[in-house]
Amino acid sequence: MVSLKENYDFLRSKPNLDEAVTLSNPKTIEYEMVRTSLIPGLLKTLQSNQNERIPQRLFEISDTARQDAETDTGAKNHRKICIMQLNTQASFEVIHGALGLLMTKIGAQTYNKKGEVDTKAYSL
Repeated sequence: MVSLKENYDFLRSKPNLDEAVTLSNPKTIEYEMVRTSLIPGLLKTLQSNQNERIPQRLFEISDTARQDAETDTGAKNHRKICIMQLNTQASFEVIHGALGLLMTKIGAQTYNKKGEVDTKAYSL
């Protein structure tokens, strides 16, 4: 649960209330909708850890929700993965390595142009 401000304004995106699962009568504005993205939570974690050493590496695998008229409940969960790194020496190789490790850990497979499993795609 997040606020509309965290989910949209902090990311500088327009609120899309047609997709968001919102509470009709929230107790506080901090918990007024189900999150549609994992990014606000990771940004809040980095903000809370401003005094910690750099580099900082975070990841989350969790569910988000969006409205879906075809389901019985009117909403559908979506499993998402988010990686965030705070590093003064960051480069493409750093995030590529993190993504490669994550893909290896979850057992993801890639396929080459022939349709065969590419065993070297995520090797570190």
